[in-house]
Amino acid sequence: MSRIIDLTYPLDPDMLVWPGNRRPVYEWLECTNTAPANVTYMSMCAHTGTHVDSPLHFCDGGETVDRMSLDHFWGRAKMFEVDPCMEGGEIPRSAVEEANFTLDGAKIFVLRTRVERYANVRQYNLEYAYPSVDLLGWLMSEGVICYMTDATSIDPWGDAESPRHRCFLRGGHAIVENLKNLAKLPKDRTFTICAMPLALPGREGSPCRAAAWLDD
Repeated sequence: MSRIIDLTYPLDPDMLVWPGNRRPVYEWLECTNTAPANVTYMSMCAHTGTHVDSPLHFCDGGETVDRMSLDHFWGRAKMFEVDPCMEGGEIPRSAVEEANFTLDGAKIFVLRTRVERYANVRQYNLEYAYPSVDLLGWLMSEGVICYMTDATSIDPWGDAESPRHRCFLRGGHAIVENLKNLAKLPKDRTFTICAMPLALPGREGSPCRAAAWLDD
């Protein structure tokens, strides 16, 4: 028997967003009290809520979300859970090696930082764990093509150079940020995950609907 776990934050007009970004805006273009149907117009930053970063986000000339192979966003994944004592700091490659973590053939790496408990407060954008550049290099050498996390970024708050984004995206890979419900996923085995972006021509990111399939 299989279960589907929703990993996506709702795109709410009052939701927490990255500082400087705009919250989603919705308005009715038509309503059934005056028209045949209800029709919504919406506007939002492409990196709102659970979303995809394509290489163009930090690499001029990089792939856009509509041109990336969907293999990046759908496949077998393995999750690493940050030790509570490391929450809010950099995760070195040695921490993964010392935990005897293996990908077991997965091409998608999922990081659970436990930052979800701050999802509606300011700390969510400030106190999350993030990978070292060395860890990202090891993941890429092991065949990982997509990095997914419950954190709002893979670089620490305030790092204007964003070396981790640049390192991973430069390889033509994808990043998915702001996942939820990672506590419901297994840590000791692979599973299937999906986080499909919208086909936005020429764009560097997109909101997505992320979910995991668990074979119980």
